[in-house]
Amino acid sequence: MIQIHICEDSEEQLKQICKAIKNACAIVSEEMSIVTTTTKPETLLEVVGKNSEVNVYFLDIDLRHKTMNGFYVATRKIREMVNFMKQMK
Repeated sequence: MIQIHICEDSEEQLKQICKAIKNACAIVSEEMSIVTTTTKPETLLEVVGKNSEVNVYFLDIDLRHKTMNGFYVATRKIREMVNFMKQMK
């Protein structure tokens, strides 16, 4: 199953993104589901650290966060976690 994770700092935009992705998943495949929707990158990273499934991430680039934006979360944090999990296998 492909697991979808969404991090968007605007609640309204998060709802719109979720709705659009749910509609697309219903059309494309039952093997996809949204498992994380959050406004906080820390919450996303906590879930990613526990997950070894195939994942797709939708990240807001301009997160209103003191130290992280979407590029940082994707290129540093998620990539580090994925590489670490691969080494553990």
